[in-house]
Amino acid sequence: MKPTQPSKASASADLNDDTVKSTVYTGIRKAGIWMLGVMLFLGLLSINLQEESWSIPLDRIDWFLLLLGWCFMVGTMWILGLRWRVLLPNTKASRSFFGASLSAGLLINYALPGPMGEIMGGWLLKREDNTPIVEGLTASTLARLLGLFTAAVGSVILWWWIDIEVPIAQNALQILMVGIGCGGLFLIILSLKSAVIAEKVRLSNKDPHHPLSLVSASLTQIHNLSLTQVIRALLYSAMGHCTAFIGIWLSLLAIGGSPNPIDIAFVYLVGTCCGTVAFLFPGSQFTWDAIFIGLLISAAEYSTGSATIATGILRIEQLAMMLFGAAPLSWILWRQGQRSHNN
Repeated sequence: MKPTQPSKASASADLNDDTVKSTVYTGIRKAGIWMLGVMLFLGLLSINLQEESWSIPLDRIDWFLLLLGWCFMVGTMWILGLRWRVLLPNTKASRSFFGASLSAGLLINYALPGPMGEIMGGWLLKREDNTPIVEGLTASTLARLLGLFTAAVGSVILWWWIDIEVPIAQNALQILMVGIGCGGLFLIILSLKSAVIAEKVRLSNKDPHHPLSLVSASLTQIHNLSLTQVIRALLYSAMGHCTAFIGIWLSLLAIGGSPNPIDIAFVYLVGTCCGTVAFLFPGSQFTWDAIFIGLLISAAEYSTGSATIATGILRIEQLAMMLFGAAPLSWILWRQGQRSHNN
């Protein structure tokens, strides 16, 4: 007898599991190497900045506060997992699954170029409760856009309390604020007109597997969301930004200095807006680091050396978050494997 189709599907699933595990090992190796590289760079930089008034001697670092800040950063991913879940009304996956999936996605994003962690999350959700990958990706993309919109609104609000010392930076940030505002307005219009756009796209192509048909289905999915779901997603976005900001602020307090919370909140929100776009391309971590250093100098009045060291330490914490993502991913794969074996 010929092998049945389920056997082929099972072999494919095993192959996918092996591929994921190989990718995890690649991410762990890359993150570990980068962590050692950043630590070495910071060590050499600190030696050459001994005469500056702001330095980071290891004996003065508040390690408990630094760990607490890191825990807030990790907790952000679990809050954002709730934001993703609320945009999927038919999902049966647990709340812990979404937080674990996003934490795992951080590691995948570091192992592979581009937003591969998002695609991996859609694949894991498909295996978890048979949610179509396109549906899962649509919800996660919308969740990210809502997060970008929330960060943009926060950036515009805090702008009035920020004093930019560098004229060139002030002009650049003003242009950025206008761009963020226009982008947010465009997203609102797109959401309101999603049903009309979806219908026009659907009529332009009858093939259900054509990319335009998938776009139409995604827009229809967005249109069918209730106002309550969108508001809850926005609230989760605001909560996620708050916990991430607290984590960054606590970390900066732990390594010395007295950073103004309003300045740091503005730096974080604007950096998030810029980093969301850069995240789509390989090497986005360098772009985020450069933006964050520039914002700390221009908006938070850090010296160049101090901003570089502070950003480097935050980068180490982010790398630690990515390494932590291997544990949730291993848990998801083990649990899904156990369930498949029992069935």
